Amino acid sequence: MTYSLSGLVAAFSDWTALQVAAGWTAQRTADYYSNLHKKFLADAGDLQLHELRAYHLLTWGTSWHRVQSVQRLFNWGIMAELVERNPFRNVRKPPQIGRRRIMSRREELRTLRRAHPRFREFLFAMRESMARPQEIRAVTWDDLHYSPAAGHFFALEEYKGRNRRSSPADVRIIPITPRLARLLARLALRGRDGA
Repeated sequence: MTYSLSGLVAAFSDWTALQVAAGWTAQRTADYYSNLHKKFLADAGDLQLHELRAYHLLTWGTSWHRVQSVQRLFNWGIMAELVERNPFRNVRKPPQIGRRRIMSRREELRTLRRAHPRFREFLFAMRESMARPQEIRAVTWDDLHYSPAAGHFFALEEYKGRNRRSSPADVRIIPITPRLARLLARLALRGRDGA
């Protein structure tokens, strides 16, 4: 069977929907690929796969994410035996532009002062730990632990990327500062839900 670009995009979308339903892929990941693949299809046109050349991606792939998404599509197509060759295999990804701006102390204090008290606690917890935002939102009092050697820390059994680790059963330890430990102690005294 000869596939067009739209057919390959649709097949990949169907496969990612199965991955999401099985819990192996996050919905936001499926949406990320779907969005970029549709944009590439709109730009390149619905060509037959054998008509595609590196040029099509070179002129559209202005970011690392764009190139990566199309290369992923074709690598999957080869794995699924829907595509014989990847015309984009040798296309180099543009360098990723990192987010390197750090807030000044003044900006940080202004943000904390103007934030709602509950959101201020969230921002403070982000600053005083090594946790990801989604981890801070999900922690509970049961996740908070103390050891004389390490002090206070969160121990998470569910976390991003756990299934990709060599030992998925390992607990993720997130150290927290004494300042955050004191805030949590005050919240506990006030009987607040969540950590």
